[in-house]
Parts: sequence; structure tokens; C-alpha cells
Amino acid sequence: MIKDLDDLDGVDWAALGHAWGAADDVPDLLRRLAGPEPEVRADALNGLRGAVHLHGDVFDSTVAAVPFLLALAGNPRVPDRAGVLRLLAGIGGATRREDPEPDFVAARVAVVGAAPLLLRLLDDADPDVRRAVPATLLVQRGDAGTILASLHVRLAAEPDPDVRGALAAAVAGLGRLAAAGLVSGVDPAAVGTWFTNWFTDWSAADVRCRLAAAADLVDTAPEALADDLIPVVVELLRADLRAVAPETLPALDVSRWEDLSSEVTPTHISGLRPAGSRDALVEDLSLALDGRIEDRVALLTGLLSAGPPAARSAALRPALGLVGYWRGDYTDLVTLVGAQLADGRLAGRAALVLHHLDTLAAPAADALAAAVASAAPESRYGDGPPPWVVTWRGWEPTVGPTVWALAALDDDRALPAVRAIVDRDIPPGNSAPLAARYATTAPDLLPTVLRRCAGSTGDAAAGHRRVLTRVAAALGPAAAEAVPELLAGPIDLMTATALGSIGPAAAAAVPALRATLDRDGGIVAAVALWQVTGEATQSVELLGRHLDDPWDASHFAAEAAGRLGPAGAALEASLRALIDTDDDIHVAAAQALWRVAGDAETPLPALTRLWTARPGRRSEIAAHLATIGPAARPMRDLVAAELRERFRHSAALNGWSSMQVALDLALLRDSHTILAATSPP
Repeated sequence: MIKDLDDLDGVDWAALGHAWGAADDVPDLLRRLAGPEPEVRADALNGLRGAVHLHGDVFDSTVAAVPFLLALAGNPRVPDRAGVLRLLAGIGGATRREDPEPDFVAARVAVVGAAPLLLRLLDDADPDVRRAVPATLLVQRGDAGTILASLHVRLAAEPDPDVRGALAAAVAGLGRLAAAGLVSGVDPAAVGTWFTNWFTDWSAADVRCRLAAAADLVDTAPEALADDLIPVVVELLRADLRAVAPETLPALDVSRWEDLSSEVTPTHISGLRPAGSRDALVEDLSLALDGRIEDRVALLTGLLSAGPPAARSAALRPALGLVGYWRGDYTDLVTLVGAQLADGRLAGRAALVLHHLDTLAAPAADALAAAVASAAPESRYGDGPPPWVVTWRGWEPTVGPTVWALAALDDDRALPAVRAIVDRDIPPGNSAPLAARYATTAPDLLPTVLRRCAGSTGDAAAGHRRVLTRVAAALGPAAAEAVPELLAGPIDLMTATALGSIGPAAAAAVPALRATLDRDGGIVAAVALWQVTGEATQSVELLGRHLDDPWDASHFAAEAAGRLGPAGAALEASLRALIDTDDDIHVAAAQALWRVAGDAETPLPALTRLWTARPGRRSEIAAHLATIGPAARPMRDLVAAELRERFRHSAALNGWSSMQVALDLALLRDSHTILAATSPP
């Protein structure tokens, strides 16, 4: 059913809800969608997305809004109908992994029921509307034969290449739905054959349609792929993108640089993928190839090795996605990404890729070193080699990505930048782990930090203290001269860690550590107290209280108990009780039981279950198994099977972690160690 906006007051919106409470604001948002002011319409559309469809959810107000959204989409006098259609596509296609709630079902039914209207809009005068309609049609369930036939008819008459691409994508989508048994009236094999012919027959002048067809062909009929598909696609892309002048590439405008500990999604890094359908085609084709790693590498290296600037730019973000999620040999690909650091327009994008690759960036080490050597000490992020320190509008400065990438390789050519960063009036917020990485390589860093701490106040003092604690913790007893400065401030978690690492030379810290035991950071202070004094009684007593309290026992407390080793023998019973409890404690308790009591066997059944049930925890489990040597033999087959996998289990399927490559590489290294230790005699 489609309802006119005049009927809005006939709905009791206050009795309905959305993401933020009562839905009494929805009528105003819907009316503003039809208003004359573009900014007002845009705000209204964003407001609706954030209220009735936040994070893909559907509410009773969403169902009530669908008839009015359909009326807006079907009214040619309403601007921005394409945005309304995209919202309808999201609402109608919303799903839950568990049994769908009634609102989800009702929303889909409401959109599916508007198929006659949507099919008429395939012939709309506005190409933006025609481009948005096909995705909305994919909410269809049941007989989709009429929709498929209408898509084919429109394709034959459609003059706009972007619209043709959207139409073809919908054809592919119907083929996938039919293969999954979700629609009838569509033959998946016939859809695959159609795409094969479409890719082969279209003239070279229609490059973007041929490229879109190639991606859909991979999705719908991979068995029909020709051996020369990738070389043909690379040549098509080179030809299409050669016409894009380098000076017309969008400038790189990254609104914020995320530090190594943060969670980011590549789409949140503005500028890595310049807007435009050509860049989307490269990424879509790479994603469609999925686990065909060799074909994806061939596609991207083909563009990066001899492509025009626009082609090389379009290959960078897909390269990050490929290496970030799949294991493989990326030597040539990473080398070519590194080569883009010498191209001023592409250097910033290439640096964003290399920053996330950990030691896989090694083939680009020389290029990274050259970029760091030629970079400015401090500037805004943009074209050219990224600076050592990036300054942001409204944010604190951060260490630049090329310095981080080179440091991840433990390359001493980063040291001039590291020394300059540590010696700033206010060090960047993420400079502490960078300084710690080079603490033993460059012993002059500690005196530099101590000098800075002695002469700073306010934010500067806090920043230098963060660096000092990390450097002192890395140096251990060699940082004894830092004890007075460490004691000059509060004994927080990192300060206690540093004092414990220094050991007996930090004896002056004992009163302060004891005073911290009953405050936040007390667990770390307990371990530090033992490291400094060699007396474990007070530390064991405190850790025992944490481990025995079911509301307080934590991974943190179990890990701390393990650091005591045999001195924590009195904690053995508490650790055993944690082995079969919450999986956040399994691994830490297993590690601690091994270190405290030498028992590697008791936790193995729990670790085996966790290995299978929570693949994302395998890096942590493997790190423990690598320490227990032959005792890990019962899990050998699981570890061997892991080495045959190609997908990185550390990768979040619905997001991006800047540490996922590093975690997976550690998992692979530890797995090889385990196999070597458990091999038959």
C-alpha cells in the first residue's frame, strides 16, 4: 500500500518507536523530504536513516513509514528520490541471523508489494532514480521471473552506462537469490550464461559495463570464467583509466589518522578510495574473486605495474583488503604498493596500505625508508610522503604511517624520525609504543625523555611521562635512573609496569606500590611489588582475592598470576577453577597454570573447544601452545589444519582491525613452532 503524505496525521506515531525512542518526529522528517531546500532534504533523509533504520535495524515505525516513502519515490515532483529508494532497499532487505522479528518481515512485505511501482520507475526520466531502483527490486521473494524480464528489457534500451551496471548487478543478484532457493522463476545457470555473453559481446567503448559484467560473472558463474579473464580486465581498466589525468585525481583528505590500537573500517579512511564508479569497479571485481588469491594478485599487480595513475590509485584500497583478509604470497604486490610512495599524488594512499601490513611490508622497506627520509617532520596529511608527525584540525597530532610501517620492520632507518618525535615539546599521543620499540636499539632515547620530563608541565608532562613509562618498561633494569622521575607522578598501571620491569633497582618505589594495592591498578602493582622485592606473600594474597571473586576474576588477574611463576604456587587451585569458566579466562588461566604449577595438560580440552568455537582467539591460544613444547601434541592436528587455511581468522568479518595482519602473522609463526615441537620422534 502506498500512502500520500496527507495521511501522515492518521498514524499514531507517538505510540510507535525507533532507535531513539518515540517516533513522533517521523512525520516531520517525511514532510521535509519533499521540501524545496536541498540541505533540509539531506538532513531529513539522514535523520530517517538514523531513526527508523539505524545499523540495519527495523522498527514498527519503519513499517509505518514505508508506504509514505514509496509515495515519495513515485512522485516525479519530489527531488532526491534516489536516496529514498536506497533507504527502501535497505529496509526491505534488512535481515537477522536468528529468526526474523515481525517488523522485519512486515517491512520486506511492504517493499515487495510495491514491485509494480518500482518496475515503472525503471523507465523514469531521472537516471539517478533508474540507477537506484534495481537494488530495491532485490528484496523480492517468490516468483521473480517478471522482474528478471523487466531488467533485461530495460538493459536493451538504457543509454546510461552507470544505470546499465546497476541493472546488470540486479540480474546477478537475482541469480544468487535463485541459487539460494529464495526466489523462483530465475535459472541461475541461465543468468551465468547471459553474463558470459554480455561480457564477451559488448563493444570496447562500453568499458565500464564490461567490467561490471566481469565482476557479476565471477559472482554468478565462476565455472564459466575464461583463463584470460584477468589480463583482459586489466587491459580494459588501463584503457578506461588512461583518460583520467593525474591532476584530476581527488586530493587525499584524511580527516583523522587512527593509531595502531584502534578499530577502523577502510571506508572510514576518507580519500583512500576516491569517489567514482571506476574505483568501485576495481574493488568490486577484487571482492567478487574472493578466495581466488592468485587472480586477485594478478589483477592488482597488473594495474600497479604499468597502469596510468588513476588505475594505480584504484588498486590501492583493494590491495589492503586482499592482504588484510587473506594469506598468500604478496611480495610483488607489496613491492608495487611501495613504489607508489614515489608518486606524490599516490604516496599518502600507499602509506595507508603499508601501515597495516606489519612485517608483510618488508618488500617495501627501501621505499618506506626513502619516503621517511624525504618527509617533512610535521605537516597536515595530503599529497607527497606523509610527514613524521601528522597534524589535524581538531585532533591531537599523531605519528605518520610511513614511520609506523618502517618501525614495524624494526628498521633502524626510522631512528632519525623516532628521535625527533620523542624530543618534541609535546609528543604525539601514539608515540609511546614507537619509542618503546627502539628503546634498546637507541639507548639515547631514555636520557632524552628524562630531560623532557624534567622541564615540562601540563599536557607536555603527561605526554612525556607516557613515553617514559613505555621506554622504561622495555629497558628493564637498564632504566634504573628513571625511578625518581617515575615516582614523581601517580602510580598508574603503566608506571607500576615500568617499576616492576626495572626490578630491585626500583626499591625506592616499594611504599608507593604498597599504597596502590587497594586502588585501580592494584593487580599490576602486586606483580611489580614482587618483581622489586622478591617477596610474593602480599602479591599472592591480593591476586587470590581477585581470582576467587566470581564477579571480579578476570583475564587480567589470571595473566598477572602467571607472571609470578612458581612464586604464585598458592594460586594453583584458583587458577584450576577458572579453566572451564568464561572463555575470556580460559587462555590466561591456562598460561598461568603452566607457569605457576607446570601443568600444561589440564587446560587442553578447554583450549581445544575454544579453538574451534572462537577462531578469533587462535592467536592467543597458539602463543600459549608454543611455550609448552611437546605437551601441545593433542592439539597438533588442529594447528596443522590452521596452516592450510587461507582466510585470516584474526580478521573481523564485519569490520577492520589495524592489528589483524600482525595477529595472524604471530599465529602462523607460533603454529610452525608448535608443529616443530610436537613432530613425531
